[in-house]
Amino acid sequence: MGNTPGDETRNFVTKPSPFDRLIRSFASGMFKRPLNALKLAKLQNERSRVSKDYEAERLRVPVPEDEKYWTRLKYAPHFHLSEEGLAMLRKRVREEKKGRREAVSFWFNIITVILSLLVAILALSK
Repeated sequence: MGNTPGDETRNFVTKPSPFDRLIRSFASGMFKRPLNALKLAKLQNERSRVSKDYEAERLRVPVPEDEKYWTRLKYAPHFHLSEEGLAMLRKRVREEKKGRREAVSFWFNIITVILSLLVAILALSK
């Protein structure tokens, strides 16, 4: 049993380096899921800025439930509002804000009139 160069290489098993594992995992699609998650997060951030759906929740505006207002993205596991759905939600938010402004304006005008009458009465009484 002589030591020949072929014997040493047959018994020696090399482990892949971390770089090799990184390349293999990248090639096998391991980074697809995090990249898709980043794309989804970016989209959700853009949509939340555009749609102001946090305002819809705060104002308790109903979200459209019809199927035509929802779409499924290729890299997202759940449904998102379509452009048409976002437009409808924005319209509902604007209407709700307008209604609230009108209510505040109504009471502000009543209080202003009452205070004006009190000041006039005080001015006449002196």
